[in-house]
Amino acid sequence: MDFNNLDPHVRCFALVGQFLHAWSKMEGSLHTAIGSALTIEPTKLHIIIANLGFRDKVNIINTFVGVNPHFCNEDKKAYKKKFRALADYSRRSRNMIAHVPFQVDAEKTGVQFDKVQASGTFNAASEIWDITRFQTEIAKVNEFRALIEQVGNRFAAQPLPEQAYTTAAAQRANYYDNWPWWGQQRGMAPVLMELLSRQSASASNDMPVRAFE
Repeated sequence: MDFNNLDPHVRCFALVGQFLHAWSKMEGSLHTAIGSALTIEPTKLHIIIANLGFRDKVNIINTFVGVNPHFCNEDKKAYKKKFRALADYSRRSRNMIAHVPFQVDAEKTGVQFDKVQASGTFNAASEIWDITRFQTEIAKVNEFRALIEQVGNRFAAQPLPEQAYTTAAAQRANYYDNWPWWGQQRGMAPVLMELLSRQSASASNDMPVRAFE
């Protein structure tokens, strides 16, 4: 589409719409990849997906990669880094497009997003995306989509073995079993634990002993 010849207001809406369309296709690929990892029927998958936020979906597919023995450690590290980048991108860019008020910018070349930050400090700063910026950002979204489709294809070709989860859970359990301070109250330092133990023992020794009647 040639956005340059459009009316500025129509171009504004068209640019935002094109970005959201690219995002929806990428998120659809994410749903398909999760379904491939679960080998689950579409209806059940749709019910699960409808109750998950985007970051939850990214965490899920990242975990599936992490416990899948068909992915080497190098692949797992690379995918983890890219999925983290996707989650950050969603928080920064996608949320701005979807939730921040926007309008035609003063130069009538693109879209102005009127961002407001009020987390302890107040800041109101506009951000302008022209046609080139939108094309660049949409290309990033399409790259994420290609990545997700690659992972989904690998899940489809080599489904996650049933024992993969139990193996990962067992490794986690062994980690805690070998942790010397496992079972202590969270946040309590060893020195404090020892001091409280001494005080408890001292108090017990000072208590009078009553004979059984």
